[in-house]
Amino acid sequence: MGKGTLKKWQKDVQKIKELLRPSHVMNAYGADALQLYLINSPVVILLKKDKGIDFVFCPIVSSSSIRSNIMDQWLLANCQSLLKIPTDYILSSPQLLQLIENLTNWYICFNRKRLKGMGENKEDRLQALTTLYEALFVLVCALAPFIPYLTNHLWSLLTPYLPPGLAESYGDLRSVHYFLYPEVNEGLFDDNIKRKVGRMQNVIELACSTQEKSNIGLKTPLPTLVIIADPLYIDDICSLEMYIHGKLNVRNTIFTLDEEKFNICSPALVDWQTLGKRLKRDVQKLKEYLQHKSLTIDNIYLEEGDLTITRVVDETSGDTDSIKWESKSDNNVVVLLNPSLHPELVNEGFVRELLSQLQQLRKKAGLIAADDARMEYCVCKNGGNIDISVLLTDHQAMFSSAIHGEPTQFDWTTTPADNE
Repeated sequence: MGKGTLKKWQKDVQKIKELLRPSHVMNAYGADALQLYLINSPVVILLKKDKGIDFVFCPIVSSSSIRSNIMDQWLLANCQSLLKIPTDYILSSPQLLQLIENLTNWYICFNRKRLKGMGENKEDRLQALTTLYEALFVLVCALAPFIPYLTNHLWSLLTPYLPPGLAESYGDLRSVHYFLYPEVNEGLFDDNIKRKVGRMQNVIELACSTQEKSNIGLKTPLPTLVIIADPLYIDDICSLEMYIHGKLNVRNTIFTLDEEKFNICSPALVDWQTLGKRLKRDVQKLKEYLQHKSLTIDNIYLEEGDLTITRVVDETSGDTDSIKWESKSDNNVVVLLNPSLHPELVNEGFVRELLSQLQQLRKKAGLIAADDARMEYCVCKNGGNIDISVLLTDHQAMFSSAIHGEPTQFDWTTTPADNE
């Protein structure tokens, strides 16, 4: 055996050792989770790590534990889009996972208060629960060929809540695998709503990326969010402004068409390997490319893939004392965030973080939302010189609605015997 062949053989052996044993994956996550992950994995056969398995699988279980409204309409439209896809084993799975993400990371996140009945409108809560039930029903039926065991378990949890007349018409409900694949309801399709929510999601993702770049936590309120786009884009997301505020935790949102006011420029990143220096000073004309996806400059035809247009804040122009905006953009919208943090915003971010920690402790203790529990805290280190007792008093309503009470302070230097 030659040296080159020997080295290659040794590398192949090392790669085999790095692969996960099927028995490990089966014991840790089960057959359904492994199968669903493999369908969506870019490497369908070989797994070198199990990081993505619980990411794909766990949201389905948590979603099951839990019209009207535009988010209701959007979720049901997504369900019908899924049902229109032929039940092909490979091609349908990415769509299934997209619906899981829309259900867990978007719908439930935005409608948590509605689902819990924290508002005064009981009918609105019923509509939210009905929408969630219908989405889970469709999802379980669509997932049944891929993860048969989990879907059968979820089916047993869903079917007791079917209306009596409807349950009888469905026939044998002992297993989801006896149930016929749901028919598409064309009346629930609405491309306009899907476009609006899709654009809202895009704005939120761009803004979250900007916050992460600025090292600002999502729980810390920010003063201003600026959205620069064309009139139709702005009209679409204006109707969903409340969801943007709730997700990004911003005080004020500005919708505008005026790029010059915020010193937005459009530098072109040209693929010089393809185009060379043929364009020279005509690069400024490339802004048309954003709308038409093609452009001709001096008889040189440019199409998608030849260049990349970005829109950013020109920091070299304007007043040096103006706000230093953090920006993120795509071909359709520019998102600007003001990263300036005032003391009251920092304090509110601290309160929200404290509230999140208390809710996690309640969950760890096995408490539900209706359970009352005494909560105490002590200050071990206060580098920011924050008066926590004042903050708790100022935000008493927030604590009362979220955890049914306000934590009280105790002196950690005093033992229980001393208190007696």
